[in-house]
Amino acid sequence: TPPADCVHSDLWPQAGVHALGGVWSAGEEIHAAPEVGGGYPYDTDMHAGDNDVSRLVAPPGASLLIALRDDAVAPGAALHDGVLDLAALPSSRPMSAGTAPGDDGYVVVAAAVEGAELRVVGARSPGACPITLVVEGDVAMGEAGGQTGFGGAMLVSGSLRVYGASSVAGHLYAGDLMILAPLSVELASNWRDKPLSGLVSPTVVALDGP
Repeated sequence: TPPADCVHSDLWPQAGVHALGGVWSAGEEIHAAPEVGGGYPYDTDMHAGDNDVSRLVAPPGASLLIALRDDAVAPGAALHDGVLDLAALPSSRPMSAGTAPGDDGYVVVAAAVEGAELRVVGARSPGACPITLVVEGDVAMGEAGGQTGFGGAMLVSGSLRVYGASSVAGHLYAGDLMILAPLSVELASNWRDKPLSGLVSPTVVALDGP
């Protein structure tokens, strides 16, 4: 039995691809010919014009990006010469003005040099808090012979190309995606109830009277 689509099982009972453009596999666009497209019966991308998934794959809005930048922690020495080493990022949110250190995650914003890809390598330790990684520009993720991965979320405004075995335990968005090595993306079953790492939604439990 094909796996359930844990992202939007209310709309699609089977696993599928949620994308706006064409989907390529082994050098072929999967809708190019009936015999090719027949191998992907559950895809839900817009190329065939049968499904409206635009609201689910739209890029992050300006207000979200502003909030992420405002709350971001500088990558420091983890970012050097166009390479971001995930293993070198703090394992918990660093102390900053008005913010106490904690394990509920933090935001990292990095920018690729114009005309080049930001290389993302390394893996967060098992006990490290989740992070939301925002990259302005293109990303080359992974490296030969190593495992790259973290928990939280990854938002890439440009292209994301996976060159080595990689994993993201959480949300993933990219302007476009090319997978040249194994990539694992896993969402928790309660993902709708959890904000992005580093962003907390306050809940008012009591109000003092005048």
